[in-house]
Amino acid sequence: MANTETHTFRYDPANEILENTLLGVRVIVWDAEFYKTLVSNLTGTFQTGTTVFLYHIGLSYGRLLGRRILESGGLAKQTELEYRQRYASLAIGKFHFPSLMELATSGGLAQITVRLRDSFFAKALGKTGTAECHIVRGLLEGTAGEVFKRDYQCVEAKCLSKGDEQCEFLISLRH
Repeated sequence: MANTETHTFRYDPANEILENTLLGVRVIVWDAEFYKTLVSNLTGTFQTGTTVFLYHIGLSYGRLLGRRILESGGLAKQTELEYRQRYASLAIGKFHFPSLMELATSGGLAQITVRLRDSFFAKALGKTGTAECHIVRGLLEGTAGEVFKRDYQCVEAKCLSKGDEQCEFLISLRH
């Protein structure tokens, strides 16, 4: 019999639901084809407004994630593993963050570079020639803003969809 737990997910076959055990919430699974169709249909209706829509989905969830980090004691109280598991539990790809000590001691003043290998969003949309990880951009910006109580902007400087080796996000104070 296969193990129904993978990383922070648990499938409950009796109720046919999937749970994120780290965050204690029920989740659904979007496959790449669903996401690609969703973005295509939204773009057909909202054109360039689709990127704003996706960014705001990420921003809202990033703020929620930031509040959860603060409720659990903030960056200084969390272990490096706990912090990284919060993002790993999203199953977006492999995030590479600066160390927690570096983040906590900078108080959010330094530019933060986050790398994302194997981005779900970029891989789902393929090579489009433009950055496509709008949800991740919002997620990172919202989390940083909530944790550090400052106004941030996040730019996706590199993206698999542009042909780069991995996605790279630059988070800095908004001027």
